[in-house]
Amino acid sequence: MNPWWGREQNRHLFFLPAVMLTAWLFGFGPGIVATIISLVALACFWSGAGAGRVPFELLLFFLVSGVVCLLVRSLQRARERADAARVSREQVLTVVAHDLRAPLATIMVSASSLSRDTVDPAVVKSRVKAIDRAVVRMDSLIRDIVDAAGVERGELPMTIKLERVDTLVQEAIDLHAPLAQEAGVTLEAEMPRHELSMGCDRQRILQVLGNLIGNALKFTPAGGRITVRAEEQETGIGFAVDDTGSGIAPEHVAHLFDRYWSGDSRGIGLGLYIARSIVRGHGGDIGVRSAPGAGSSFYFTVPRAPAPAPAPGAAISLRHLLER
Repeated sequence: MNPWWGREQNRHLFFLPAVMLTAWLFGFGPGIVATIISLVALACFWSGAGAGRVPFELLLFFLVSGVVCLLVRSLQRARERADAARVSREQVLTVVAHDLRAPLATIMVSASSLSRDTVDPAVVKSRVKAIDRAVVRMDSLIRDIVDAAGVERGELPMTIKLERVDTLVQEAIDLHAPLAQEAGVTLEAEMPRHELSMGCDRQRILQVLGNLIGNALKFTPAGGRITVRAEEQETGIGFAVDDTGSGIAPEHVAHLFDRYWSGDSRGIGLGLYIARSIVRGHGGDIGVRSAPGAGSSFYFTVPRAPAPAPAPGAAISLRHLLER
């Protein structure tokens, strides 16, 4: 190769691109293997060169090749993250478009019906209720997307205040009582006799309870029962939402709190992801116990004493909590 490279010492210029190409096509490990093979080949090629210079040249080649492999791996990971972000955006747009289509259709049909027939008060009331439910669904979907974006940035706005636990639970039940009644499901609360208080963001905890109750209503048949419990524990205040629904398959349990994951078509897959982020933002944790045909129990714990409260409206950092 001397006529091409000029001298033996330049032969690393052939092996270095080979290492780079191997690392790019097959990954970091094969790139290191190619580096070692190249070192052996170079040692053979340079065996007749000056004894003092060969080890230095080999060490330099090894360091440069290692850096090249690391850079290639970093580029590949950046590309994978970009591809994942693109797929995630496309998935969100698809799911949002699908989920918004149903409530929009409800609003259009109900509004059209009202414009044609407004004589029967019962019909008017029914159509207005349908429009109201559709608007609530759209608002909930938009809030979930906004909250998910905040979680991805590592921040979620919270205002910590001292709140009564029984009031929080009762408010969550009152909000879902009409839906439970319509579905033929009994919705009840189990509370300790003595008064409990804790430091939390009222709206965020209501959001968690509402999400868990809403999920329970989706999977609990008529005649079933949903129980919202709160109790004092050593680590804080424990909440649980138990239902007598169909239960969850074991292979699905591990993915319930993943972003955009949904076991069926009845949701965008953000509710439980956001609920976990809110609970962890309070310094607690969330989990589930379930078995097919035996109902489900979603539970979470919030420390009784709040963390040092931020100024009203300030954002609590979630990045280190979400990485736990």
